[in-house]
Amino acid sequence: MNWKVFITACISSAIISFPQNIIGCGPDADPYDYYTSFFHQNLPEANGYRPFYYTGYNFLYDINEPAPLTDLLAAEWTAYCTSPVKTADAKKLVNKFAWKDLNNLYNHIEKNQPLKIPDSVKQNSMTDYFMRTRDLEALGYILYAKQVEPYVTGGDGDWEVIKRDSIKMDRLIKNGRQLYTVAKKDLFKQKYVYQVLRLAHYSERYTDVINWYDAYASKTMANTVLQPMTLALKAGALFRTGKQKEAAYLFSRVFAASQAKRISNYLGFTWSVDSKTDKKEYLDLCKNNEEKAAMLALFMLGSTHNDLDNLKEVYRLNPAGEELEVLVTREINKLEEKYFTPALLKEKGGKPFYFVWTDADTDSIYTDAEKEIKELSVFLHDAAQSGKVNNAGLLETAAGYAAYMIKDYANAGKFTAAAEKLPLTQKVKDQLALTNLLITINEKDRIDATFEEQLVPSLQWLEEKIQAEKPVTLDYHKVQQWRTIYRNLVGEILAKRYHQQSDLAKETLAIGAADWVMKGKSEYYGTMNGIEFLRNNLVSKDVVKLYALLDNKQPSTFESYIFARNAVTKKEVIDFAGTSYLREYDYSKAIEWFKRSADKKTIHKDPFTDILY
Repeated sequence: MNWKVFITACISSAIISFPQNIIGCGPDADPYDYYTSFFHQNLPEANGYRPFYYTGYNFLYDINEPAPLTDLLAAEWTAYCTSPVKTADAKKLVNKFAWKDLNNLYNHIEKNQPLKIPDSVKQNSMTDYFMRTRDLEALGYILYAKQVEPYVTGGDGDWEVIKRDSIKMDRLIKNGRQLYTVAKKDLFKQKYVYQVLRLAHYSERYTDVINWYDAYASKTMANTVLQPMTLALKAGALFRTGKQKEAAYLFSRVFAASQAKRISNYLGFTWSVDSKTDKKEYLDLCKNNEEKAAMLALFMLGSTHNDLDNLKEVYRLNPAGEELEVLVTREINKLEEKYFTPALLKEKGGKPFYFVWTDADTDSIYTDAEKEIKELSVFLHDAAQSGKVNNAGLLETAAGYAAYMIKDYANAGKFTAAAEKLPLTQKVKDQLALTNLLITINEKDRIDATFEEQLVPSLQWLEEKIQAEKPVTLDYHKVQQWRTIYRNLVGEILAKRYHQQSDLAKETLAIGAADWVMKGKSEYYGTMNGIEFLRNNLVSKDVVKLYALLDNKQPSTFESYIFARNAVTKKEVIDFAGTSYLREYDYSKAIEWFKRSADKKTIHKDPFTDILY
């Protein structure tokens, strides 16, 4: 190998990695764990916004639709058929059963032909509904939709463009328009026009999509899952015909109206917006304040910048809108990344588990974020007390946490006390308890034995939250926020307090407790932080103190708790003690501690041999 070429290539790779991707040979930063956070992202009651929780590393927090369309449609069909039709059965019949079997069922009901269908179809509760009611209008629509489906699906991830049969699609369009005309129920008129517009869209007949929406869909009044999705097809046609602003407006309306295809509609809005155009030109298309708030929220859901001014505007336009809760939570998380995490890194002690990359303009980002937090905490408090917002307890709790981040403990306590007087969901109650715990730990002059005893129930409560929280798989990462919160609390907050008290023994144990709660995940980062801290930061007198603490036959309740939940054990301390004395050239003490070690492995190598790697 040409070593000069190799070294030059490595240096070149390192240079181009800064500052965007300082990865080198190590793993990438975890997009769900790259800053210190104590504000749970799942606090809002607006469950349809999960893909848009904050992460600065991914375009979306979750790439999965918040509400799968098949589930929404199955629930709608169950409501239509009424009991005893089961949602699972409706989902199977509409999505899984073959057209030929349902067509056989239709002919049996209409023409009394022999019923030749599999037992799985025959025993389905929705099949029983059709047999009892002879609802051929509903069954006929399902048959038509199944004929349409092959021509309007596919494309995502395919290597080649799908070839669609335009002649057959045209026939289906004509058939669908006829069925729309003869349909008796408004519900099915709407469903037929949706299928017709889908076919026209995939046939690239965008002008027809727009015209037929205005002629047919706008006249149907049924409030169904497909109603906003039909409007989305018109939005897509406007986009394809060069009317981007009108498309953006319609996509924003559809996004706000339904959880169905929410990511798809967000993408449609994003593609329709020109970043060089003032967003006021898009907002001016909105018909009322609610529409403006919904559109402004869409602009904010893709933003990594400080958005307090826009947040205030959304509040002014529609204080009761569900998007406000999500935007508040996102804003807190952004400020944790931009201000709180750098502020903690400036303090000595502790050990963050995650990778964090910083840019050259970090100081200005930090300063701007600090100013926003001060203003944000007051705004959230005022909004929570206004009586205009839903989930006021969330906003008041967020106000207290924001004040905590800038060490304004007086206001932090004031705001959390105000939150306790408001109606709180269980999720917000937990967040409020955590916020009060953080305030209490940081207000305390010294972490003494009495306070440690008081701390144990809170740590046990956090363990219960971990056990109750099911891991969520996001982009190959298993996310458990309460576990990360526990880790951050002991590994950074408590550890830093012990460092300030020059108690390196308990600082080591606090970091070791963070290792313990993460269990196998610490190997992802290449080492156990507690043991690494022990080896790199403690001298022999500190090691002896730590050993004495671990060897205490009458530990306190807190000490018993932290010993039992730690990656740093007496064995690791004994194994390292000899090395710590060896570093100080105290050979007799080193030999004494080496003899205590259970590790008796002999290294069969000459330590004085030069080895060139």
